[in-house]
Amino acid sequence: MQVDFSYTTPYKSGLYTTGYASSLNIGFKQDLLNKTMQIAFLVNDVFNTSYLKDDVSIVNGVKQVYSQNESNRFARLSVVYNFGNKKINVNQRDFGNQDEKNRAR
Repeated sequence: MQVDFSYTTPYKSGLYTTGYASSLNIGFKQDLLNKTMQIAFLVNDVFNTSYLKDDVSIVNGVKQVYSQNESNRFARLSVVYNFGNKKINVNQRDFGNQDEKNRAR
């Protein structure tokens, strides 16, 4: 299980005062079929709040207020299946001619 939350406080930058932004992400992963299959599901930005809100600038007495919504909300489902024989257990492999290896020492 995975839960991520991020929060950016309001801040000032030059002529601009920027509102807060936050994001909640939730995901989980599960092994199935004797760990040969793995399913993962993720929802990013659950509440669609990762965009900046209520940006304000005042230039020469003129107040400008705007918001931008560059949505980062998405869902991802992934399935991984490992093919092959799991009964083979190779602890050590010898490559090449063993006599040559011993002679070179």
